Amino acid sequence: MVEFQPGTLLWVNCDDGEWWPAVVRKMDNDSLLVVGEGYDICVEFYHDPGNLYPVDLGNTGVRVLHRAVDERDAMEEGFFRVHATQEAVKRVLLDDTHSGGAPTEEEPPPYSPEELQCMSALLKSVNHATASQLRKTLLAQEGIDLSSRNIRQRITEKDRRRRKRPARHLEEAGPSSYDVKVVREADSNPRPAEAVAVAVPLVSDPEWTFQEAFDPAALDIVRKEVFENKERCVLSPLYRYLDLLGAVAVDGIPVETTLPTPRALHEVPGERLLESRRVLLVALSASSFEHTMGWMAPFEYEGTTIAMTLFVNGAVVKTPCNSSLPSGKEAVAVKTATVADITTHVLHKDLFSLAVGFTGYIEDISLWKGVIAAVYVDLIDMDTLEDRIVSNYKVPPRRKSRDDVVGVQVKITCPITALPLNTPVRGFLCEHMQCMELRSLLMHCARTNVWNCPLCWAPTTPETTLVNYRLKEWLETHQTQLDKVDFIIETPTGVPLRPVWKRKTARNGADVIALE
Repeated sequence: MVEFQPGTLLWVNCDDGEWWPAVVRKMDNDSLLVVGEGYDICVEFYHDPGNLYPVDLGNTGVRVLHRAVDERDAMEEGFFRVHATQEAVKRVLLDDTHSGGAPTEEEPPPYSPEELQCMSALLKSVNHATASQLRKTLLAQEGIDLSSRNIRQRITEKDRRRRKRPARHLEEAGPSSYDVKVVREADSNPRPAEAVAVAVPLVSDPEWTFQEAFDPAALDIVRKEVFENKERCVLSPLYRYLDLLGAVAVDGIPVETTLPTPRALHEVPGERLLESRRVLLVALSASSFEHTMGWMAPFEYEGTTIAMTLFVNGAVVKTPCNSSLPSGKEAVAVKTATVADITTHVLHKDLFSLAVGFTGYIEDISLWKGVIAAVYVDLIDMDTLEDRIVSNYKVPPRRKSRDDVVGVQVKITCPITALPLNTPVRGFLCEHMQCMELRSLLMHCARTNVWNCPLCWAPTTPETTLVNYRLKEWLETHQTQLDKVDFIIETPTGVPLRPVWKRKTARNGADVIALE
């Protein structure tokens, strides 16, 4: 009796009298005995995939199927022309996995680098001699190489293949349920990210997942630990925090959620927000809710720009740009959150929809993981903030083993704008005596969201900014002479400041040469 190995193609004569194509499948003897005695193999018919049938090789109703035309006899050639079995025959001819009479055994997929690392770690739990013997046996019998060099090479190859995978481009897709429109955002100072007019095609292919917003308990933790924590400088000093409206977690995939507007949580006079009220989106880290992590920065991947996209009630909101810092200044930088102002999108209803997507997707890579919070704030006027700093009347902390600084030259022009000083300030911890113009410093810090002195990187938040009242008073009383002053020399307390006047350069008429 001929034995057929798994994968062999056969013709089987069935009860309807027709010869049907089938393939031999692996089946242990115990299973065949359960079916009944007298059966030798199991086959899977091409016209009934997924089901196995026991076959007795002792009868004459089984013969090998030959895919090659030159290997067939006249009788088998007729089997290929039977109308009733045409569909099954087509499947045989299209199936490249098997060849008649010469089946190929299915090889298991190779072990991944991670699986090899786990095997190697298990071998380290036994003594060295046993581990060495097991490594040799696995290599000789199974072809499994657990050497450190091989594992490193496999990991390197996997990383290289991953980098070569093409990005699945989503063309800045928004949720399919939205009609995308663009609404220009309210103009405020500091200037948040504004909506830009971009063409966003409606794409139904991306799988947008509805993500539940933070429940009240989780929201209360974020509220107290982040926005009401006096030790954390989250929002720009030009914003006064009022309330945390809601938050949603993002884990590298497109999500959409529904959050309340100020109308739902607060009394709004005249059913519209006050002119100074704003609703902002703030990005936080997933673990500790740090605002310094910022938003996902766009990057290029195989010619495609991968970026985060924000949609509020279907309108596109430009993702804010993160603060840029010089190398080595991260540790001392006082950074506030870069925010997206969505006020104009949430004025008229009690709820608003927020969708967070990506312009592309890279397999096995989490693009951005964090929390996006919607915050209700009051915009503080720049003049109000200036008046608050001037009225602080604070003095710098007395440093140990240090006398009053005298004899130091101070320019009366601002190093930021090169314009004459009006309200000279510097940070409490600034080691220099040179002052900057208060408004220029505030505008610089608000624009960059970095509240440090641009000269020495000492903190310059409103609470750590010092006004040089002596110099301010001198400037106010000598307004008409400022253009003649080169710099001011600091003097001891009680002694008037000493100006150094610009030198007058006399022009010698004899040295002037007329050019024609």
